[in-house]
Amino acid sequence: MHYSPLDLARICGLALALACLPALTSCALLPANDSPAPGQSLTPPAQTALEQARAHVLSAQAQRALWVSAREAMELAETAAQAGDSAAVLRHSATVVELVRLGLAQQNYPPVSLP
Repeated sequence: MHYSPLDLARICGLALALACLPALTSCALLPANDSPAPGQSLTPPAQTALEQARAHVLSAQAQRALWVSAREAMELAETAAQAGDSAAVLRHSATVVELVRLGLAQQNYPPVSLP
């Protein structure tokens, strides 16, 4: 049987995709490593603050009131948690909670009219 170059490219692409599929699915099934490295665990207050900050962010997202600065502070808190830096987690989590509080309060203000 004679195949055109386009047909051969399609067959090779399909074969490559099928060959890589088991490797890709096994990576997708692995649990995410969100916990700090061994020996770098967070203190209980830092863990609690991080969980509260996550809950506040989810609440603000649901109400479409999440500020960019709150999201950035949450990213800093998550990075600090992965590094096991409890003091930074506490600091950034407090910032997240305050910014989310302000973002939610802003929704109660009347819209600004432009001239």
